[in-house]
Amino acid sequence: MIVFLYGDNVYGSKKNLAGIVAKYKEKHEESVNFFEFNFDDSGDWDGLKSAIQTMPLFAENKLIVIKEIFSSKKADDFKDLVEQNNIVDDQDIFLVIWERSSGSKLKTASFLLKNKDIKQKEFTLPKGKKLGSWVEKEFTERGATINSSALNKLITYTNGDVMRLAGEIDKLVAFKGKGMVTEKEVDQLVIPDIERNVFELTDAILANNKDKAFTVLEKSLNDSTNKDVVINILAVVVAQFRNLIVIKDLMDRGVPIPQIASKAGMHPFVVKKSVPALQRFSLEKLTHIYEKLSSLDVTLKSKNINPLLLFDLFLLAV
Repeated sequence: MIVFLYGDNVYGSKKNLAGIVAKYKEKHEESVNFFEFNFDDSGDWDGLKSAIQTMPLFAENKLIVIKEIFSSKKADDFKDLVEQNNIVDDQDIFLVIWERSSGSKLKTASFLLKNKDIKQKEFTLPKGKKLGSWVEKEFTERGATINSSALNKLITYTNGDVMRLAGEIDKLVAFKGKGMVTEKEVDQLVIPDIERNVFELTDAILANNKDKAFTVLEKSLNDSTNKDVVINILAVVVAQFRNLIVIKDLMDRGVPIPQIASKAGMHPFVVKKSVPALQRFSLEKLTHIYEKLSSLDVTLKSKNINPLLLFDLFLLAV
């Protein structure tokens, strides 16, 4: 018997794999031999062959987990091994194959994908509304909940990274307990991943590079056009420009660069990264962009207009 788990959603497939192994061990208790082989690095090919072909002395069932075999040089040999030992129809061997790849990267696994007698499941990364539903489900499974504004902020802060989201959910539930997680807890415990993209977005706006600015924004949105998500991103951008104005004002007043960080109450890294770009812009230009950003923020919150369209209009105006 063979089960094939694959896809880009590594967290989902690993969670499913762990559930399968636990359920099988519970069902067969003492009558199971368990083996696991990982071919991500090199893998024990001889050990795998022995596990499949050797008759067990005591346990009647074999549970064999094989990881990343189709990403290794042994993919073709594995196909022969499966067919020669007729594992698909062997009820005493339970083979669970796990791959983090999907699509064209699984050409060598076509003999499994085309076989209707093999149980297979593809794990794709949830995006947009599906990602929000997935996050809510993960909180529910842990006995907690999260309100909508905190949910949007959490997704924004993690850039929709499922593996990171799972870890942050564990952290938030451990802190909050069985109650409802709010924006306050997200702000306290989750470091925004979007800050890295905000630096790119800010640089693109300053350089008047509209194509790059729009590309970075889309990357930050993680395929979502949820207005609240855009507002969260915009809030970070507005704060960044506010910092730039403060730094530029101190520069224009002749404050030495090493002293700007302490006077502005900012991290030295922020000042160091900002100074080279600010030397090319006037305080008036920065203030103009900041005012346009603030106007965009107000419009987003008060009107039901496509947020990406509004951002495009903003880029044209600055």
